Amino acid sequence: HPTTHAARGLLIEEGRTNYVKNSQFSGLTVGTNTTTGNWQIAAGAIPSSSITVTGTGTQNGIPYIDVRYNIPTNGTGSTQWPNFGMAIADAATVSNGTKTIFSSWFGVTSYTSTGGTCTVGYSNRSYTAANAYIAEASNYFTATSPYTYQTTPVMTHGATAAKGYFFVYVTV
Repeated sequence: HPTTHAARGLLIEEGRTNYVKNSQFSGLTVGTNTTTGNWQIAAGAIPSSSITVTGTGTQNGIPYIDVRYNIPTNGTGSTQWPNFGMAIADAATVSNGTKTIFSSWFGVTSYTSTGGTCTVGYSNRSYTAANAYIAEASNYFTATSPYTYQTTPVMTHGATAAKGYFFVYVTV
């Protein structure tokens, strides 16, 4: 039972496949925005924006990365989406009926803004073989600390789907 933790029998779930290559972000270079192992980091469209990997390690047995986003004001009030995600060339191969979900522990330890709210988006997307966007299942949450477990809704890929793509972005 989820509340009382009383035993209620045996739970048997179907098998799972981790479609994310290098799901622990191995090979990141601290002090840079250099990624390896099938991941990419993008700072967004504002000049002088940057993303820097500030640390890696393990907390409570879970590998983590620390990333610092520096996004100066653009004066237009537009939302910016610095992000990190899978390289589209390395996206998971999917077909009609494949179900995918993206989850991780995530937290925003601090941020400053001149009027914006820090929101994080998790996106689980479906693409064609030619990298054309089809649909997505996303989850959005306001900046949280300490870390919380976050997940996207299940994405069931359709007849024209060939790639499943996952990424995280921040809006301020």
